[in-house]
Amino acid sequence: MDSIRVFRFLMFYIAVASLAMLISCSNEEKTPILEVSPTTLDFGERSEVAWFNIANAGGNILHWYIEDIPDWLSIEPTMGETVSEIAVKASVDREEIGPGSHEAKLGIMSNGGNVVLEVLAETPQPSIRFSVSGMRITVHSIGLCTYDIDTYGATAFKSEVTCTLGESDYRNPTGDEYKESHVFVFSNIAYDGIGRIVGFTVMIDGFTYVWP
Repeated sequence: MDSIRVFRFLMFYIAVASLAMLISCSNEEKTPILEVSPTTLDFGERSEVAWFNIANAGGNILHWYIEDIPDWLSIEPTMGETVSEIAVKASVDREEIGPGSHEAKLGIMSNGGNVVLEVLAETPQPSIRFSVSGMRITVHSIGLCTYDIDTYGATAFKSEVTCTLGESDYRNPTGDEYKESHVFVFSNIAYDGIGRIVGFTVMIDGFTYVWP
């Protein structure tokens, strides 16, 4: 009888231990795990739309949201839940982004871990042409307008310029009244012996140009 009782106790113990292991394994399988692919979006100089995937590599339901989104970037959707995978759209506002190189680090937060998504974008420097006559600098190929800037012998100054073109102006292909504004910051203006400009540096809308 004692041997039978011992045998039954051992079988009961093994059954309980096995059940505990099964429950433990089941719980582990149901834990959500966040995966993001790719972890870097590079829009370069021209792209405006890119996609990345948020996946649940574990089980159960992955709840997620995205934070630290800059003004020049829009994300759709910015939060959600998934048991498998979802595609997320990222769009760059080229008018909002401004000149130069831009970088943002988005935080993708979830109940299955957190991931940083790096976003890169570049606004190329526009090609602008200059011509010089005496103490006058003419700025061409910026927007639809041409600007004549008189230096009056100064070696550095700032000029805020605005140009408005009417609907019937031959330079205006938009069909509506056109208006543009720029800020010119001139420095290192050099003159020859009779007062003619021979060189200068100018920052236009955040970009630096050196002439000649």
